[in-house]
Amino acid sequence: MKKYWIIVFLVVLISGCKEISELEVSPEEAEVPTQEDLIKETTAEDISMSNQALEQADASICNSINSQNIKADCINNVQMKKAVLQLDTSMCNQLADESLKISCTDNVLLKQASQKKDESACNKISDEPLKNNCRDTIISSKAASGDSSSCSQIADVAQKDICTNNALITKAIEKKDKSLCEQLTNEFMKKDCINVLNQ
Repeated sequence: MKKYWIIVFLVVLISGCKEISELEVSPEEAEVPTQEDLIKETTAEDISMSNQALEQADASICNSINSQNIKADCINNVQMKKAVLQLDTSMCNQLADESLKISCTDNVLLKQASQKKDESACNKISDEPLKNNCRDTIISSKAASGDSSSCSQIADVAQKDICTNNALITKAIEKKDKSLCEQLTNEFMKKDCINVLNQ
């Protein structure tokens, strides 16, 4: 009987010993990522590829994106960037979505107007706030050269004040005239202007 238990013990002991390769986790036992984990991982990779495509203005990179929504956005964003870089509104017409076509065209027109410093070119922009911002920015840049006459055309009151103050500062420094500093509406700018002229 004692011999019988020793044999049973050895059989159990031997059968319990497995090769190391048998101890590895089987696919059934492995921790399977959840659908949410897979979506997060895919989305992060897709967004990264979309950003790379936009940086390089290369729509072919978008084709490797798994998410159809992110892929479509990527292609549209690259197309819009190319249109703005090339100042070509006809490239905007290749976009399927009408609101994207309009936004793209407006951004091309904004860049064209900014480069030419022509506020009348801003009038072609369909988005009113963007159109006003375009005009105000161009007018303000002209005023920075000392000409405040166009500042009165600016619709936004705060932007109009900035425009006028910038023109006055430029004139005051050019003419070394502290009385022009006194006309500034912003007290901080007034003090700075006087300090610059006192040096």
